[in-house]
This record gives sequence, structure tokens and C-alpha cells, in this order.
Amino acid sequence: MRIKNSGRSLKGYNVSEVDDFLDELTVEYEKLYKENAELKEKIEKNQTDLEHYRNVEHTLQNTLVMAQTTAEDIKKMAKRRSRSDFTRC
Repeated sequence: MRIKNSGRSLKGYNVSEVDDFLDELTVEYEKLYKENAELKEKIEKNQTDLEHYRNVEHTLQNTLVMAQTTAEDIKKMAKRRSRSDFTRC
């Protein structure tokens, strides 16, 4: 959009130029309004995606802790079993 200097006619501003300028302003405003709405939509989607990925991360962390705990329990059981097998011999 360019800044316009409206020429004056005999009775004031040139109505045709002012109307053209207002039409340009309307077009630019509509473009910006639409772009703003699209950006808001993208932000909402990104926030939803972020929440989803945070939940996935939390689940994976819990799963990893559970797997580590299970692995430790299995090691302990294996050590106990090998000790009991060794003492039987």
C-alpha cells in the first residue's frame, strides 16, 4: 500500500481518489485480517501438537523408568538364583 496525497478539487478532496484509497485500505485490511486469523489457527494447532508431544514424552519417560526398574529387578533375581544354585552344589 502506498501513501496517497489526495488532490483537492474545487469543492475539497477529490472524491474519486478518496474512494480509490479507501478501497485499497479495505483490501489491505482484509488481507491482514485473514493472515492474522490463519496465524492464530497455526498457533492453536502448534499448542495442541506441543501438548500432545509433551504427553508422549511423559509416557516415554515413565516407560523408561519402568523398564529400568524391571531390568534391575531381573538382575537381582538372577543374582539370587545363581547364589542359591551355587550353594546347592
